[in-house]
Amino acid sequence: MPLLDDKLLSPTEKSIKIFQSYQKDCLAEDPYLKDFDFSSTKYLFYSSQERPHKNFLNLLKAYHQLLRKHYKGVKLISTAKIVPGSDTFNYIYQNRLQFDVLFFHDVSSEMLAALNQLAVCAINPTLFEGGFPFTFLEAYTVGTPSVMSHIPVVTEIIQDANLQKTMLFDPYKIEDIVKKTAWAIDNCEELYELQKPIYERLSQRSWANVTNEYIKLMEAVGSSQKKH
Repeated sequence: MPLLDDKLLSPTEKSIKIFQSYQKDCLAEDPYLKDFDFSSTKYLFYSSQERPHKNFLNLLKAYHQLLRKHYKGVKLISTAKIVPGSDTFNYIYQNRLQFDVLFFHDVSSEMLAALNQLAVCAINPTLFEGGFPFTFLEAYTVGTPSVMSHIPVVTEIIQDANLQKTMLFDPYKIEDIVKKTAWAIDNCEELYELQKPIYERLSQRSWANVTNEYIKLMEAVGSSQKKH
């Protein structure tokens, strides 16, 4: 039987095919993941590296509640490379989350798009960013909504009070992360539609806008350091 032409595959089918190829190439030695059926698995996705301001520990604490107290049957996948002995690593193993929190680091841009496309929702609990988190666009362009931190660079773009209440959480408050994420899991299609105006606004911004924002940020930091 001839192989199905990729051009005839739906976006979801293409993403599943990319995921299966990644399993074959990178997870063949993993007894749990090598044959795991990701095509029918719901998961939250955090595209990030493990750094202090990325707020991984609070995300894990919130996810733990979503899984064990709110019975949301989703996994958590990230592109971070977790260091053995770190707080993140220890929390995962102390709470027996090693089969629910999965890390795929150094993935290709194709695999990154597939991870975003197959996720039920992208999540970004960052404490600080120089500009609006790019994870939103990475997810939205392949059909996935996001929930994220209520921080100044985000509220500068998302100014609608009702939308802020729906998709933004206080990254320091576990219960708030849980509440907003639980709603997003149950209402992902509605959230995606609500976020359309944000996407349209962001798609009109140029790289020059982004560069100017970072320059202003660096100037502000430099000015603050001189004062001290």
